Amino acid sequence: MNINIKKRVERDLKEYPFLLIAVDAGGLGYPTRYDIVKDVKHPSDVKESFVENCAINEEENKMKVDKITRALELIDPIAKDIIEECYFRCIYNQEQIRKKLLMSDTKYYRIKNDAIRKIAISLGYL
Repeated sequence: MNINIKKRVERDLKEYPFLLIAVDAGGLGYPTRYDIVKDVKHPSDVKESFVENCAINEEENKMKVDKITRALELIDPIAKDIIEECYFRCIYNQEQIRKKLLMSDTKYYRIKNDAIRKIAISLGYL
């Protein structure tokens, strides 16, 4: 797997708990802030709507959360534990997680990388 894809998946996994919160709190509405749009003399000159961009981002977040959630439901329970400990809880480092699960380095990283590959496929990165 390409290292850039792996980093992208890892970033998405680290953001996942916060995306869940954002999706649950979504739809509360957004104010239109013309002060953040450059070179606008009048509100009717705005080319892109802040509200539309927020709605699009919200839908993308919902889709990403749904894909990650579904992938986590399908992967092996041990792989799921590794992903949750590494990216969601962040209490232990990888060595501590590996020792807690009583695994060799080879087995730990094989399971973890396989889970990341499956999540990358579900997100459409592969």
